[in-house]
Amino acid sequence: MFGIKRFMEEELWNWRIAFVIVLVALPNLAVAGPFGLEMGMSHQVITADAEEIAPNVYRKNELPKKSTLFEIYIVQSTSETGLCYLKGVGKDIRVNDFGSAMRSEFEGLVRLLERKYGTPQKQYDFVRDGSIGDDPEDFMMSLYKGDRFLAALWENSEAQSLPDSLQTIGVGASALSTNTGYIWLEYYFLNHDECQRIIEAKKSDVP
Repeated sequence: MFGIKRFMEEELWNWRIAFVIVLVALPNLAVAGPFGLEMGMSHQVITADAEEIAPNVYRKNELPKKSTLFEIYIVQSTSETGLCYLKGVGKDIRVNDFGSAMRSEFEGLVRLLERKYGTPQKQYDFVRDGSIGDDPEDFMMSLYKGDRFLAALWENSEAQSLPDSLQTIGVGASALSTNTGYIWLEYYFLNHDECQRIIEAKKSDVP
């Protein structure tokens, strides 16, 4: 009984700390587009000082509005569409078997995003059917194996329109090992489908 009470108190404390960290780390969330970028930004501008890690996908260390929550940024762009996708990859988080620190940071980020975008239409916090890692202390093991999902999704629709020419926003948690993980935040702009069509068309042109 006392163990459960102490665990719940620690979880509440972790969430409060995580929310304050996220609030400080993303002070400009409500200003302009995500990380200071906008849909269709010039391909030449967005790919400057960037490393191409896949066709039309680039890794950047700096953005106009940098967040202390994230270590690197991934952008997708073509010369025809400009910027169409953006992802922030979080810093490594050392966690216990329960994944308490990472879950708290994830929940804090979701709550902060809710202040601008409203309640996410889809939230995932479950273990794949058939997985043996369904107990709370198996959180990191099941996440690492790909059996557990922790994510939230906002989608542009008639019921809930998104600002900044955004089509979809996703937040999630991933594991690098059973004691290390990270959170991620990604934005799909309204031109992303066209962007993908152009990239796929270029692949088919290769002799």
